[in-house]
Amino acid sequence: MTSAPRLRVTGLPPGSHVGLFLESDREEAAVLLPFLREALRRNGKVLYVTDMPGPALEERLRQAGADPKSILSDGEVKIVPARKVFTPGNVFDPDSALQALREEAQAAAPAGLHAVLDYAWLADAPAGSERIMEFDARLNGLAAAHRAVLLCQFDQRRIPANLLMSLLGTHPLIVKNGELVRSFFYVQPEELRHGDRVDIALQRCLSALLERKHAEERLTALIERSPVPTLAVDSAGNVISYNAACAALTGYAREEIANASALLEHLYPDPAYREQITRHMELAMSGQGPTERTHIITRGDGTRKTIEIKLSFHDDGHVAQLIDVTEREKAQEQLKQAKEFLDKAVNAIHDPFFVKDEQHRWVLLNDAACRGMGRPREELIGKTNYDLFDKEYADAHWAADTRVFEHGGLDISEQRRPWRDSDRIVSVAKNVFTDSVTGKRFIAGTSRDITEIKRTEEALRESQANYDRLAEHVTDFIWAVRVDASAEPRFTFVTPSIEKLLGYKPEDAAQLRMADILTPKSLQIVQDDLQAERSRGERSPRVASRTFELELVRKDASAVWCECTVSFVHGPNGAVTEIFGVTRDRSERKRMESELRKMTGELVQAGKLAAIGQLAAGLCHELNQPLTAMQTYIENAAELLKRGEPNSVASNLDLVSGLLQRAAEIVRRLKTLSRKTPERREPVSLNDVVQTVCLFLLGRAERETADILLDLTQEDFVVSGDVVQLEQVCMNLIGNALDAVQGMPERKVYVSTRGTKKRVRLSVRDTGPGIPKDTLPKLFEPFFTVKPDGLGLGLPISQKIVKAHGGTLKAANHPGGGAAFTVSLPLCAPAP
Repeated sequence: MTSAPRLRVTGLPPGSHVGLFLESDREEAAVLLPFLREALRRNGKVLYVTDMPGPALEERLRQAGADPKSILSDGEVKIVPARKVFTPGNVFDPDSALQALREEAQAAAPAGLHAVLDYAWLADAPAGSERIMEFDARLNGLAAAHRAVLLCQFDQRRIPANLLMSLLGTHPLIVKNGELVRSFFYVQPEELRHGDRVDIALQRCLSALLERKHAEERLTALIERSPVPTLAVDSAGNVISYNAACAALTGYAREEIANASALLEHLYPDPAYREQITRHMELAMSGQGPTERTHIITRGDGTRKTIEIKLSFHDDGHVAQLIDVTEREKAQEQLKQAKEFLDKAVNAIHDPFFVKDEQHRWVLLNDAACRGMGRPREELIGKTNYDLFDKEYADAHWAADTRVFEHGGLDISEQRRPWRDSDRIVSVAKNVFTDSVTGKRFIAGTSRDITEIKRTEEALRESQANYDRLAEHVTDFIWAVRVDASAEPRFTFVTPSIEKLLGYKPEDAAQLRMADILTPKSLQIVQDDLQAERSRGERSPRVASRTFELELVRKDASAVWCECTVSFVHGPNGAVTEIFGVTRDRSERKRMESELRKMTGELVQAGKLAAIGQLAAGLCHELNQPLTAMQTYIENAAELLKRGEPNSVASNLDLVSGLLQRAAEIVRRLKTLSRKTPERREPVSLNDVVQTVCLFLLGRAERETADILLDLTQEDFVVSGDVVQLEQVCMNLIGNALDAVQGMPERKVYVSTRGTKKRVRLSVRDTGPGIPKDTLPKLFEPFFTVKPDGLGLGLPISQKIVKAHGGTLKAANHPGGGAAFTVSLPLCAPAP
């Protein structure tokens, strides 16, 4: 017997009286929350009669989508304790309870009342509870008279079964397991007022048994006559109906199928698959899974078929229809494979590909087309140009598509198309085809973005024009030589500048050989390099270009030194086929380099002499001290000689001799510093260099009330260099530091040396104002100075000297204030 059609728990019409029979809190929430949500949406009044604690009830209202405080304050929901309505004085009085509910229903008119009546108080069996069936039967009249919706809640875990059985007959609608059904055991209130209730229930049960038997017979007859393979199974799992179509499909006769277990074992011999199918059926029976599913069965002859099973369930079992979909599945699989193949083939096309129907709607687009239009496929299929682009653009494409439909044949055109954020130039190819099944016509087309090609063509034209202008006006001699193993290399291209450089006309170049314009030595250099390039293997790394200094021969036989940069072009087999070169006249540059070297030496000497000029006053002070002391010692010696004290005279003369040596050393150092000597590299103690320079600058520091503070390493680090040049670097750095501290509150210059295993570092730091940020990058530029009387040569010369010694000179502002200059030099070897 088939089950009654399912009803919705929500959307109940006014006058409904529903009994909710539950066994878990989950069942309660699954029904009450939708019921409360709908009641609040209808703007009707909600009455909740319950003894549930306040916090739990507020949480339930929140779950129903309402703000408890708001709806309780404005009267949308009214909560009344169940014991106050049903059992005042712990006695159940149906009349007073009905009157209380009737008053609430009248107050809710015309919007209507939705009431939840919690019967949990029945668990305590108060006095008068035997009249509950009478009370519930009268509720049907109340609901109908006031167009109310009443939901009576019965907890099967707490309320006695005999009471629940009685209440089953008082509700026209029952909710069980979240499903709303019409109550088969519902007794009309008129019947309950007359006769014995047990007699009524007995008659209804007997009638139900007979009706069920007749329904099963009708169902069996329908199944047996049905051309659709169908079987029915009762609640015990016995197969009660199994038609001939089902036997033909499965390959098993009716007598081979005694029950559902035997059927499953036959159709699904694999235990794992059979367990999976059983699980699917259990989920379907509980309402948690689909009632239609495709299975693969094993027939009686061992063959396999794909069937679609449709299940329908009722209280006493279920009915299953088996539909053979083997061929359909094969066709669908083939269709799926064909579609996948088509999709892959279409999407493998690099260019955008599309198909339009006669309404100019896109019906197919590959990935490239979707990417190009910047939209997903689902936003494009079924749309036209008018849905996506402006009218002017859409009009143009509509007209083009119409022309293709009317005339047929291949149509190729160039179009401007809005493509993402810019207009692009595309080449569109379209053709018409007709679907052989439907007879409908479609346009298939591809579009290729040729924007870059157009730009490249324009750039090539512009490049050629620029190249022609460059070739006419460039001063360098640009040339190309064809290389052929069977013939001597000859020029295939020259710029007009060949005439200025070598005296030949451009048209004469084709007759020139390499030997005509190169001296023998330079020709040999070129030939050797060409031979080396030819000898490289195909996998050897290629040198992009190389530069030589070559001596070329002019048409008048005079020679000119040139810088020549060449690159080789290789053919498919790796052989050199052509040489490109750029030749520049280096004669003037060579002359300027020679003069620059001479001027640099003179600038270095000028810098030294300028430093000596600044030292003059200090040197006078240094020489004046020993001279004054010598005069004093000589006068003392004369007096001692008169006294006849020869020993004391000898002592004074020894002191005079030492003072003379000191003065001579000062003069010797000054001569060394000022002398223009050739560069000479030798081991030099950096500490000695620093001390010598500080000796010269000590007088200047005293006059300017500045302090030179030395912090030299105990280990004497030795570098390989020119002592005079290194002294000049120290002189420039310490002298600049003394200049920087002039007029400052604190006038100190810190000079230190530090060493590692490979290098020694000289640091000169002052307490001056520091170096401005905009000045720092220009410090080492020649002739740049911030001093009113400066030449701007000291630091550039010092940097050049340090670089020639393999070192570095850097400038920075010290975190503690002032400027700091650091010289780093490679070590030669430690002093013995």
